[in-house]
Amino acid sequence: VQNGLVLAWCAALSSLAMECRAASAAKVVGKHVTYTDSSGEVLSGYIAYPDGASKLPVLMHVHGWGGLTDFERGRANRTASELGYVGFAVGVYTQNETASAQAPHPMGFQGKMKVSAMYQAAPQKF
Repeated sequence: VQNGLVLAWCAALSSLAMECRAASAAKVVGKHVTYTDSSGEVLSGYIAYPDGASKLPVLMHVHGWGGLTDFERGRANRTASELGYVGFAVGVYTQNETASAQAPHPMGFQGKMKVSAMYQAAPQKF
Protein backbone atom coordinates (compact mmCIF):
# COMPACT_ATOMS: atom_id res chain seq x y z
CA VAL A 1 0.00 0.00 0.00
CA GLN A 2 2.79 2.41 0.89
CA ASN A 3 4.54 1.87 -2.48
CA GLY A 4 1.23 2.43 -4.27
CA LEU A 5 0.76 5.71 -2.43
CA VAL A 6 4.30 6.83 -3.32
CA LEU A 7 3.69 5.97 -6.98
CA ALA A 8 0.39 7.88 -6.97
CA TRP A 9 2.13 10.95 -5.49
CA CYS A 10 4.93 10.70 -8.05
CA ALA A 11 2.43 10.49 -10.90
CA ALA A 12 0.49 13.48 -9.58
CA LEU A 13 3.66 15.57 -9.15
CA SER A 14 4.88 14.59 -12.60
CA SER A 15 1.56 15.66 -14.11
CA LEU A 16 1.68 18.94 -12.21
CA ALA A 17 5.25 19.58 -13.35
CA MET A 18 4.24 19.02 -16.98
CA GLU A 19 1.33 21.46 -16.59
CA CYS A 20 3.65 24.07 -15.06
CA ARG A 21 6.15 23.66 -17.90
CA ALA A 22 3.36 24.00 -20.45
CA ALA A 23 2.10 27.15 -18.72
CA SER A 24 5.58 28.67 -18.58
CA ALA A 25 6.10 27.94 -22.29
CA ALA A 26 3.00 29.90 -23.24
CA LYS A 27 3.38 33.42 -24.60
CA VAL A 28 2.40 36.04 -22.05
CA VAL A 29 0.16 38.94 -23.01
CA GLY A 30 0.61 42.07 -20.90
CA LYS A 31 -1.58 45.15 -21.05
CA HIS A 32 -1.91 48.45 -19.22
CA VAL A 33 -5.51 48.92 -18.11
CA THR A 34 -7.53 51.75 -16.60
CA TYR A 35 -10.50 51.56 -14.26
CA THR A 36 -12.25 53.80 -11.76
CA ASP A 37 -12.42 53.71 -7.99
CA SER A 38 -15.65 54.15 -6.02
CA SER A 39 -15.44 57.95 -6.28
CA GLY A 40 -14.91 57.94 -10.05
CA GLU A 41 -11.14 58.61 -10.00
CA VAL A 42 -9.33 57.00 -12.93
CA LEU A 43 -6.67 54.51 -11.83
CA SER A 44 -4.30 52.38 -13.87
CA GLY A 45 -2.92 48.90 -13.49
CA TYR A 46 -1.30 46.15 -15.48
CA ILE A 47 -2.65 42.72 -16.37
CA ALA A 48 -0.68 39.74 -17.68
CA TYR A 49 -2.04 36.36 -18.77
CA PRO A 50 -1.01 33.32 -20.82
CA ASP A 51 -2.01 33.85 -24.45
CA GLY A 52 -5.10 31.88 -25.44
CA ALA A 53 -6.04 30.90 -21.89
CA SER A 54 -9.49 31.36 -20.42
CA LYS A 55 -11.05 31.19 -16.95
CA LEU A 56 -7.86 31.30 -14.92
CA PRO A 57 -7.30 32.18 -11.28
CA VAL A 58 -6.17 35.76 -10.66
CA LEU A 59 -3.32 36.75 -8.38
CA MET A 60 -3.35 40.44 -7.44
CA HIS A 61 -0.14 42.35 -6.80
CA VAL A 62 -0.69 45.56 -4.81
CA HIS A 63 2.03 48.18 -4.76
CA GLY A 64 3.66 49.75 -1.73
CA TRP A 65 4.03 53.40 -0.69
CA GLY A 66 5.63 54.43 -3.97
CA GLY A 67 2.79 53.46 -6.29
CA LEU A 68 2.74 51.00 -9.17
CA THR A 69 6.24 50.29 -10.52
CA ASP A 70 8.03 47.89 -12.83
CA PHE A 71 8.46 45.57 -9.84
CA GLU A 72 4.70 44.87 -9.58
CA ARG A 73 4.34 44.64 -13.37
CA GLY A 74 7.19 42.14 -13.41
CA ARG A 75 5.49 40.09 -10.71
CA ALA A 76 2.32 40.02 -12.81
CA ASN A 77 4.32 38.79 -15.80
CA ARG A 78 5.97 36.10 -13.69
CA THR A 79 2.58 35.00 -12.36
CA ALA A 80 1.41 34.48 -15.93
CA SER A 81 4.58 32.83 -17.22
CA GLU A 82 5.52 30.68 -14.24
CA LEU A 83 2.15 29.78 -12.72
CA GLY A 84 -0.11 30.07 -15.75
CA TYR A 85 -2.46 32.41 -13.82
CA VAL A 86 -3.65 35.92 -14.54
CA GLY A 87 -1.39 38.42 -12.80
CA PHE A 88 -2.98 41.77 -12.02
CA ALA A 89 -0.78 44.60 -10.74
CA VAL A 90 -3.37 46.91 -9.25
CA GLY A 91 -2.75 50.63 -8.86
CA VAL A 92 -4.65 52.43 -6.11
CA TYR A 93 -3.25 55.90 -6.80
CA THR A 94 -4.31 58.34 -9.52
CA GLN A 95 -1.66 59.40 -12.03
CA ASN A 96 -0.92 62.56 -10.02
CA GLU A 97 -0.74 60.63 -6.74
CA THR A 98 1.66 58.12 -8.29
CA ALA A 99 3.88 60.93 -9.54
CA SER A 100 3.82 62.51 -6.08
CA ALA A 101 4.59 59.22 -4.34
CA GLN A 102 7.51 58.44 -6.67
CA ALA A 103 9.06 61.92 -6.63
CA PRO A 104 11.75 62.81 -4.12
CA HIS A 105 10.03 64.54 -1.24
CA PRO A 106 11.70 67.20 0.91
CA MET A 107 10.20 65.62 4.02
CA GLY A 108 11.30 62.13 2.98
CA PHE A 109 9.15 59.19 3.99
CA GLN A 110 6.88 61.31 6.20
CA GLY A 111 5.91 63.46 3.22
CA LYS A 112 5.07 60.43 1.10
CA MET A 113 2.78 59.06 3.80
CA LYS A 114 0.26 61.80 2.99
CA VAL A 115 -0.55 60.16 -0.35
CA SER A 116 -1.45 56.81 1.18
CA ALA A 117 -3.13 58.33 4.24
CA MET A 118 -6.18 59.25 2.16
CA TYR A 119 -7.18 55.57 2.17
CA GLN A 120 -6.93 55.43 5.93
CA ALA A 121 -9.23 58.46 6.16
CA ALA A 122 -11.67 57.13 3.55
CA PRO A 123 -11.44 53.30 3.35
CA GLN A 124 -14.57 53.17 1.19
CA LYS A 125 -12.40 54.48 -1.68
CA PHE A 126 -10.40 51.28 -1.54
